[in-house]
Amino acid sequence: MTGPFRLLLIEDNPGDADLVREALAIGDPPVEITVVERVGDALTWLDDRTMAGEPLPDLIIHDLNLPGVHGIQGIRMIKEDPLWRVVPLLVLSSSEVESERAVCRELGAAAFWSKPRVWEEYEAFAAHLRHSLQSGQFLIMRLAWGAGSTQS
Repeated sequence: MTGPFRLLLIEDNPGDADLVREALAIGDPPVEITVVERVGDALTWLDDRTMAGEPLPDLIIHDLNLPGVHGIQGIRMIKEDPLWRVVPLLVLSSSEVESERAVCRELGAAAFWSKPRVWEEYEAFAAHLRHSLQSGQFLIMRLAWGAGSTQS
């Protein structure tokens, strides 16, 4: 891939969003992060990009505990759209409810990560994410979903 990786981060906590940004700012290639705080804002952003013919993000990172529409419903809305469902989606949440994790997997989330509690965990998350993007792991998922698969 040429150019920076493009991520959409759906996160209502500015502190958590800043930590994700800071962790992903370390290393190459560069990562462009767009942060929105609500599911509705994410859907509007995706729709605007689609209508303008602009590239969709390479990955969506989605929190679950959001104001307004819960994250699970947001995942459902993204994955039901034929244009957006091809974008790999990773859940990054403090939720430890196994049934929520299972629903996220059923809806097509590529992975579920517990929110880091210390800086070193943010660094490890960012390193793993960067490796997955560079190795094409998420691209393979995107191609599979584009071929009609709805499961990770």
